[in-house]
Amino acid sequence: MRSLLLFALAAAAALPAAEGRILATDGGTDDLRLVVGTAPALRKVALRGVAGPGASTHSEEWSGTPRIGTAVGLRYLHGWWLDEDGGLKTGVTLLREGLENSLTRDATGDERTYRVTTTSLTLDVGPSFRADMDSLDFPGDFFEFELLAHLGVARGVAEADGVDSSSFQALRYGITAGVVMTSFDRWQVGLEAGYANLSAHRLRWGNSEDSSIEAQGLVGGFNLGYRW
Repeated sequence: MRSLLLFALAAAAALPAAEGRILATDGGTDDLRLVVGTAPALRKVALRGVAGPGASTHSEEWSGTPRIGTAVGLRYLHGWWLDEDGGLKTGVTLLREGLENSLTRDATGDERTYRVTTTSLTLDVGPSFRADMDSLDFPGDFFEFELLAHLGVARGVAEADGVDSSSFQALRYGITAGVVMTSFDRWQVGLEAGYANLSAHRLRWGNSEDSSIEAQGLVGGFNLGYRW
């Protein structure tokens, strides 16, 4: 988390100073943002093909009450402005997420703490609309309302009670809606909320040959960035 924050601050400091606002007629905008927020809740772990007594195999389903995780990352967005009121945003998000939950085995009631850490890279696209704040008597340049769809891949490590561990690859997708304020000196601050899904299937975990991990639910956070 600290390294991502230092990278974002260093990148913003290296950008050339600029005066005035960036209008839609300038041909496009570029944003670099630090994203800090919540990750989707770890809901279910399924272990299949587990060796049991007499070398037989069985399945284990572990589930529990959703508990949100933490997320921090960097997002780059380019704005393709159709006019001064709206356009299209495209970009990428690099995200580090940590999930933890105490899950219960459905058949026996046994409890186990699962921890999952992932690093994901998603492609982001969606419409953006903005409102000039001069008429709102607000200390800034303009608001932007964004609706972004995210689709990408994640690589992570899962462990149970700090002992058994497995590395895996997963599909990550979701959608977020947010509002971002850009100041006269081009610094940005914003809030976002949405839904995300992180799912991995057919992974090896201990003596399980076909395990799956499922995390999904509401996510939210804030953005701090710079436009050039």
